[in-house]
Amino acid sequence: GPADFMEMISNDELELEHPMRAAALSVVLQRELWANKPTLLAGRTATGSNYDLSIHVRRADYFISHAWADDGARKVSMLRDFLCLHALLGRLLIIAPLLTLFVLPLGFGLNSFIPAFPFWGLCTLPLTVLLLVLLWVGLSNRNVLPRTITPWAAVPTTVWLDTCSLLQDTPETVAAGVRGLGGFLSRSNKMIAFVSPTYFKRLWCVYEVASFIKMHPTNVHLTLTLLNLEWPGTFSMRKSKGLSAAELACLDNFSCRAAQCYKPADRAFILRQIREHWGSEEEFDKYVRVELKTCLAMSKAAYFKQASSVAKSSLELIFGE
Repeated sequence: GPADFMEMISNDELELEHPMRAAALSVVLQRELWANKPTLLAGRTATGSNYDLSIHVRRADYFISHAWADDGARKVSMLRDFLCLHALLGRLLIIAPLLTLFVLPLGFGLNSFIPAFPFWGLCTLPLTVLLLVLLWVGLSNRNVLPRTITPWAAVPTTVWLDTCSLLQDTPETVAAGVRGLGGFLSRSNKMIAFVSPTYFKRLWCVYEVASFIKMHPTNVHLTLTLLNLEWPGTFSMRKSKGLSAAELACLDNFSCRAAQCYKPADRAFILRQIREHWGSEEEFDKYVRVELKTCLAMSKAAYFKQASSVAKSSLELIFGE
């Protein structure tokens, strides 16, 4: 049950063999880190090491769960938007026009005393700031600016990402990373999972997100965000809040026995954990089909409401509740 599962996680946290490490958001948003170079949890070792890009932490703000075969550039774009740009641009696009209207009467007043001063002069200030920020974001998105001066460099978010947070130098460190998954999850405040048809065919991926849900039975709607890589942007007119037939099919047809796992040893480890903490593979399949479907529906609704939520909070900031 949940209590036994949490006890197992607590033990992992106390006896974590592999260090808990995380990287800054600006580090994680480097596209080269998301190239199709599977890490140990995908069964192969990435070329080169990005371990030195992470630091020791007590806890990470976010744990990232994803399938390496999926589009890395799309993951970077969605993560950047979700953790930085939606809030920044959403507030700016509301506040800047309102400030323009607020200073317009002041401009008329100054113009009456100083005819040479154009009545619209003050209005250019918030609009200029808006244009400069949009230029800043555009140049940052195109990797023209160093990552240390991008908008997301100012976001103090720490992220657990396998390619940065797992040491893969020796078979022993690889094994420690596999055994430490429960500890990594328990020391992450939230999870973002980039889901796709490929994701739901990977045993490691589904086990990660199912374990996280089991750790947070009462507040998973606050701690877990599932982002489908096929969803359009939040400002798109093509968005649909309900789950599509393809999304439902991925979950309705899930089977842990049919899910892929590169290493036989990893498959045996995961299935053993499933039988221990869910009772049987069949119960795990039922859990995934029900719980992940609910979480995906909630995440989709929240994702497409994010822009309006930011706009609402911006208006409350100006006018009060």
